[in-house]
This record gives sequence, C-alpha cells and structure tokens, in this order.
Amino acid sequence: MVGSMMRTKKMHTEDWKFVEGNKIWEWEMPAGEIGGKILPGLTLSNDDLPHYLKSCFVYCCIYPKDYEIEREILNRQWVAHGLIKENEGIDVEVTANQFIKDIITHA
Repeated sequence: MVGSMMRTKKMHTEDWKFVEGNKIWEWEMPAGEIGGKILPGLTLSNDDLPHYLKSCFVYCCIYPKDYEIEREILNRQWVAHGLIKENEGIDVEVTANQFIKDIITHA
C-alpha cells in the first residue's frame, strides 16, 4: 500500500523519511483487533489520495473482506450516492472507471 502510494510520487528522500518517521506507525490496535500495521498504511494511502477519490475509496469498506466487487455495480453505487457527478458531458461510467484505476494505482 505504502509502496504503491510512493510509486505515484517522484521519489525523494524526504518523502520516504516522512513516511518512515510518521507517528501513525506508533498506533496501537485495541486487544483482539485485526489489522496491526495495516491500518496505518491504509490511513497514509487514504491521506495521500486526491480529495475527489477519498469518498470512493472509503465507500469500498462496506464490502466484506475478500468480497469480489463487480465494477459495474460499484460504479452505479458511487453515482447513486452522489460520489461521482456528471462533468462537462463526460459519461459518469467513464469517470467511475477512471476513479477505480486511480484508486488501484494509489492503494
């Protein structure tokens, strides 16, 4: 997750030092919680997403772990919930598919 996030940036030593030294890695999971160091990595990835993608990324949390999300259904849900709006005549399905590609690139 963090590696993918960094791949989308120009590789600067300062960026890596910021990620490595971020206090988010010190988070402690409550007893019995699953996640360990995954939650901080997801948080960093989410924080790095452009604003217009954050809601779409977080929306995916409604699905259970290992659930295979159908792209067309996800696209329709994003549109129905107002996460994707028509933009200057560009089809919302085209926009939704691009959002999915962008999220995968960042995640």
